[in-house]
Amino acid sequence: MTSTDLINWLLENGGPVIRYKTATELATDQVKIDVEKLRSDLLKSEIVQKWLQLNPVSKLPGIYALHHSRSSIYENLMNKLIQLGLNSTFKAYDKFAQESLEILRTLMNLHNIFLKPFLISLILSFLCRSGYENEELVRLALDRRFDALKDFVQLKKLDFSWSLYGIWRKQTGKEMGRNRINFLDGEN
Repeated sequence: MTSTDLINWLLENGGPVIRYKTATELATDQVKIDVEKLRSDLLKSEIVQKWLQLNPVSKLPGIYALHHSRSSIYENLMNKLIQLGLNSTFKAYDKFAQESLEILRTLMNLHNIFLKPFLISLILSFLCRSGYENEELVRLALDRRFDALKDFVQLKKLDFSWSLYGIWRKQTGKEMGRNRINFLDGEN
């Protein structure tokens, strides 16, 4: 069986998600494929509708509003929509992405937050994977993340927990209590 045979089989036998992703990610000759119909079928599919109906706004505090095991938490919802084939070309997805950009803007303007780099990286991960990598705010956030990584490597003390602490201390000018340092080192 050739790759063309496999692609044709997936297009004929797959559900809406498989057909759309096969057409847009695997098929090299899309001339014979009605991608617009596949997009429409994808958006109407039960699984996509289920995920689009979830509300990513969480009542959980702090980091748990973005990063948690619940399906409706922002990180999981956005990544599932990408996995299903949605991206910046879908208005239904763009609504969620615009909220992500606002969250990113807010995070970038906050100071003295220890998990800020993690949360920004989390938001950037799905914005970049879904076609928003050229947005000015995303480019700025990426540049800052790469600068932070450069600072991390230049510390030359690559014990992860101490290096994170060093970057945080440099950014905030604050010291952590000894118990927090022990926790970061895994000594508790």
